[in-house]
Amino acid sequence: MSHIYSKIIGASFIVAGTAMGAGMLALPLVMYPIGLLLGALLLLLTYCAATYSALLILEVNLQLGKEYNFFTSVGQVLGKAPQIITHVMFLGMLYTLIAAYLASGSQMLALHYSSLFEYRVSDVFFVFLFLALFGVLSILGTQITDRASRFFFVIKIAIFLWLLALLVPYIHLDYQTLLPAKRIQNQSWLYTVQALPVIVTSFGFHVSIPSLIRYLNADIKGLVRVMVIGAAIPLVFYLTWLFMTVGVMHLDINNISHLDLEGWFYAMYQRVHSPWLSFLLRVFSDSALITSFIGVSMGLYDYWDHLISKNIQLMKIRRYVIGGAIFIPPLAWVVLLTSNFTVILSFAAIPLVVLTVFLPIAMFYKLYRERYTSKFLKMNAMAQFNLLLFGLVVCIVQLYFVSI
Repeated sequence: MSHIYSKIIGASFIVAGTAMGAGMLALPLVMYPIGLLLGALLLLLTYCAATYSALLILEVNLQLGKEYNFFTSVGQVLGKAPQIITHVMFLGMLYTLIAAYLASGSQMLALHYSSLFEYRVSDVFFVFLFLALFGVLSILGTQITDRASRFFFVIKIAIFLWLLALLVPYIHLDYQTLLPAKRIQNQSWLYTVQALPVIVTSFGFHVSIPSLIRYLNADIKGLVRVMVIGAAIPLVFYLTWLFMTVGVMHLDINNISHLDLEGWFYAMYQRVHSPWLSFLLRVFSDSALITSFIGVSMGLYDYWDHLISKNIQLMKIRRYVIGGAIFIPPLAWVVLLTSNFTVILSFAAIPLVVLTVFLPIAMFYKLYRERYTSKFLKMNAMAQFNLLLFGLVVCIVQLYFVSI
């Protein structure tokens, strides 16, 4: 019995670790205008949507069998065309995340450089420097990548707890932090929906579900617990992070739309008088970015490695080919288009919604019509309609802000 619970706990942390990444750095930036109450409500709503969509994927995979992964499940249930769409959306999501982390990572290096040297260096240089320092880890092999990822993850958790102890005395809950800022109260709905795409990307763990089914040997009760508890862990972290940051910040509301990571750091320094704060915030943001960048790059490496392994001619140079396939598209995006972290990160919301909302609903509905049976999750038209509506709102919001 203890062995089963140990695996459930381990699987829950796999879910949490997959979801928690550098996206949490953007949460204070998009939530400060709307206040803690609306921000917490959005997080709770997104948690419910993410958990229910995870249960839909779990139900579909349990019906098909544990030998199916996410891609083959879509192909088996919906056909070849939706399977191709799944691959495109999966690649689009990972490339968008890499571009976001590359943009923020280069800004991180630029800040460190400017604090040490006065000589001006092009921003593009730091993009290539970050890629050279950490991008290479993803193509050196799983063992090296795993060790590096664990090292930075441990640092991230330790610094988070340290920050929690440091910032709690400075948290001030009043109408200025709990409610939307006065200047934007007439447009609070606009800032609220604008935060949704960034929040949604912070609950993306669904692609790991087929692997977890095999890991827990298709134990239904255990898997349901893993989905609920695993998604709840990042929710607790995000809520704590939100109250730690937004509860402390006091910003000039006129500059709120231009707030970036450096502006957020500066606002925290103005409020909290501690010699450790600058060091802790920078180390935390650095480790969060690096672990996310390594993890996503490794996932994309595995994807391309699986495809290239079928081509004997490319095997000798596969690391170089895969490295180019992974990093050239996001590198071009950051250098040629935009290097704004939150803007790029929000682009991942649409492919994520397609993968975790639209496709699971379609697969579940088709299987239910064909078999009229279920492993654990019954047909609930209202719940699926609400999930579909949630996904549509996220996509419409993202497309609207892209158009302007």
